[in-house]
Amino acid sequence: MYKKILIAILICFLYGHVYAQSIEKKIDSLQILIKNTASDTLKIEYYHELVEIYISNQPNKALKFGHKALVLSKKIKYDEGNSYENLFLAHR
Repeated sequence: MYKKILIAILICFLYGHVYAQSIEKKIDSLQILIKNTASDTLKIEYYHELVEIYISNQPNKALKFGHKALVLSKKIKYDEGNSYENLFLAHR
């Protein structure tokens, strides 16, 4: 019985570690895409993805990326980006 519990704990730990690594890779990829993308509309979408990643565990970072998306949306008059970020900011 003890071995089964230990194995279950180990599996949970390994799964959490692998999941955290995949999230970090996604964050890194999105930040590279934002840096290298000329399209402001795509940058806004990438910011949205970062907001969704950070919203539950690091709301300050989510707010930072949400604000960047909102500023960029207003700059290029991208109404879809404005409405999404206004909803996010109102939620906070």
